Amino acid sequence: MKLQSNSAAEIIAGNEDLVSEILLLVPAKSLVRFKCVSKRWLSIISGPHFSRRHARLHANSKVSGVFLRRTLSEHQFLPLAADSLCGCPFKCLDFVPDPAGLKISQSCNGLLLCCSFRKIGFQRNYYVFNPTTRQFVMLPHLGGASSCATTVYGVSLALDPYKSSHYDVVCVRSTVESAFFYQIEIYSSREREWRLSGSPFVAPFDMVFDNGVFWNGGVHWISPTGASLCFDVKKEQFGMMPRLPILENRGSRRFRDGARFHGSRLYELLCICYASSGQRRKQ
Repeated sequence: MKLQSNSAAEIIAGNEDLVSEILLLVPAKSLVRFKCVSKRWLSIISGPHFSRRHARLHANSKVSGVFLRRTLSEHQFLPLAADSLCGCPFKCLDFVPDPAGLKISQSCNGLLLCCSFRKIGFQRNYYVFNPTTRQFVMLPHLGGASSCATTVYGVSLALDPYKSSHYDVVCVRSTVESAFFYQIEIYSSREREWRLSGSPFVAPFDMVFDNGVFWNGGVHWISPTGASLCFDVKKEQFGMMPRLPILENRGSRRFRDGARFHGSRLYELLCICYASSGQRRKQ
């Protein structure tokens, strides 16, 4: 019996298609550890085709938790499920020794967009960090697509793992034409460089570009007065979100920085919040 068992295990281990189908059922956190089993498993798990299939298969996986910043350098992981077994991937953003210190700017489907604090004498750096694998990429400084000095109003991370393993970073910056115009630049992890996207554009006067959220293929922004704007990353076109509903007995409202809740269902949550019984929900 023991010889038969060993023979069966060798047959399974030698069948790459069968191993791949088995690994597809494994949670993402375990897959990271399984990369160390063998070079073959590393090759299978690291493949873009496997990554897309795994993402589609686990598309309905629940969010394991959120990060809370306790101090400028210390973070706490708060599990959202009582039976969550996920530990904190990190307590401090020490994956790179940035002289100005780091903070989490955004999250998108497992990746974190981090940036350095503003500090006199230092240029702000942006990083895309994978807290599971602890791999990171430092984005090149803006200026490759335009030689003029710019003011950055917002940087947003866009990743759809169901379609591609590559991500984009959308930056809204100033222009030399006018103080009332903005310009989009896009960094692609495929080309690894910034490029201009479209012509300068205008936006509502109180639009907040540093709280963009990637959802349904586009980066969405919302202003305190409820004005909205979205940018389709693939088509590189602007569109408008429907205005959020306001209850008749509530009058006009100002929208707080709710986009700091990073997730793919932000807009749906806001609609539920303002279209329900009117009870205020904490963001």
